[in-house]
Amino acid sequence: MLRSERSYNHSGYGGARLLVDPDAELVVSMYMCEKHPESYNDDMGNFTNILYSSLD
Repeated sequence: MLRSERSYNHSGYGGARLLVDPDAELVVSMYMCEKHPESYNDDMGNFTNILYSSLD
């Protein structure tokens, strides 16, 4: 994972996702309708790495 050790995240049952990284001064919130939110958790690491690799 490319995110810092101080970062944290939260995911809700309905598909809400929150990622906070104080070191990168980054806050990301995503809202999507999902029938099975646990299916998205596998892709969260991929999304996070893509996001961090695009930062300067």
